[in-house]
Amino acid sequence: MCRFLHVSRSAYYKWLKYPISPREFLNTELAQEIRKTYENHPDMGYRRIADTVNKQYRHKFNDKRFLRICRALRIQSTIKHWANSITRRSKRPYHMAKKLFESCLSCRKA
Repeated sequence: MCRFLHVSRSAYYKWLKYPISPREFLNTELAQEIRKTYENHPDMGYRRIADTVNKQYRHKFNDKRFLRICRALRIQSTIKHWANSITRRSKRPYHMAKKLFESCLSCRKA
């Protein structure tokens, strides 16, 4: 395997025994918090997730760090589409407002 990957055996065993760095350990903790936040609020993107997790930790982590972790976890916010504006009256409108003004005029005449 080492020959195939062009890595010396000593480098492979050194990498295998090397402990996890504190930064990598913190990234795994952040990834767990990001996953929890995303499961509770799937409409949140990495910026809003960063704000909520930074409030919980009372620390300021960079947004790019959250973006990198979210990409690794394949977390994306859901895109919200706004209702299209209607410029002319529909044949079958999905919402019809009550005509309150005309009913008030008919009350005055009586």
